[in-house]
Amino acid sequence: MNVSEFKNKFERAEENSMGINSNVINKIINFVNCSKQSSDENIKFFLDNFDKMDKVYRNFNIFEAKKINGFSCVFKALNLTNSVDNLAIGHEIGHIVNSIKNIRFINPENDVKLKVNIPENFSEILDNAKANTLLPENKEFSKEYIQHLCKDKDISKAEKGPLSDILSAVFRLPGLRIGSYENVCYFPSSHESFYDENISENERLENIFDECFANMFSLKANNCEHELKIIEQLLGNDFVKMYDNEIEQACQIYKNEIEPEKSLTVEKLGNETLEEQKDVNFLLESKKLLSMNRESKEKE
Repeated sequence: MNVSEFKNKFERAEENSMGINSNVINKIINFVNCSKQSSDENIKFFLDNFDKMDKVYRNFNIFEAKKINGFSCVFKALNLTNSVDNLAIGHEIGHIVNSIKNIRFINPENDVKLKVNIPENFSEILDNAKANTLLPENKEFSKEYIQHLCKDKDISKAEKGPLSDILSAVFRLPGLRIGSYENVCYFPSSHESFYDENISENERLENIFDECFANMFSLKANNCEHELKIIEQLLGNDFVKMYDNEIEQACQIYKNEIEPEKSLTVEKLGNETLEEQKDVNFLLESKKLLSMNRESKEKE
């Protein structure tokens, strides 16, 4: 990332109506430098080009928040507190990445409604991930690990935060009973929207997909290989692979947006092999989403 360009675009070192943000700007720069250790080339490309975010979201801004970290797709604003760590920064930037691929629709009458486009088989993937923890060869490990996660103090920040949040999302519960009715294990991190009965099933699935995307992005960006291996053992390869594909597609769309002159074009479909056909289908979908992004910005 071009640090000078990033600071010129987004840093406010002197007090004005939007507030000083030098501290969180430096934290983002530190996070991006640390992310170079990540084994995910798509994430490394995105973060290495994070200074070009204004090409995707016009008027993109970064604020120093008092209490809560978050990204507002409506206001194109990344809010980070002074105490934010790299896992939290990765999580909020993960929400930005997800918003690039999974378009948010805004009601023109100012009744804002955010919608996440989730994979058609996402509910099935969640069910299979939960079932994976109960496979005969996995059941004992799952029971022991969840008790360790929920009751031991000797766990990593990545386990306490992103990993715990993902498990709560998959089970759609704040905790589990392990072995007996009295042995309640509450996940260290969770979101009420995972199990809130007052929201629709579609909205709940959108929330789960979005939060898990942000958590998986953060774990990968922070090179949390140990925690990622635990997730794969507990929830299965299909769950991990789905988010790998989603992250790859989002980063490809970002690349097309910031480097339009290098974007690939699709001509006629010939007699491609199956793998080539998959590549073409992925490109077509990426170009379609990119076009939707541009049309949305033109209407703003």
